[in-house]
Amino acid sequence: MHEFRRTIKQVICVVKVCEATLRKRLNEFEDTPTSELTIEEFMRVDLEQECDPPSYTAGLKKQKLKQVTHHMELEFMF
Repeated sequence: MHEFRRTIKQVICVVKVCEATLRKRLNEFEDTPTSELTIEEFMRVDLEQECDPPSYTAGLKKQKLKQVTHHMELEFMF
């Protein structure tokens, strides 16, 4: 971006996270509509759509799995 190339190691030193955290955040970003934009679009467009934080969506998935598991256990009992 802005014609600056940075290595993973350089980014890690600046943002002060480990490589695993950086990769996780990049993977999370990949799941957002913003990741579909070009750099030019990213700089000039303000998307109206917002995304929930990854911790929130992970909690929703966990809660849904718990509900499905509980429902299956109830069906198995009867």
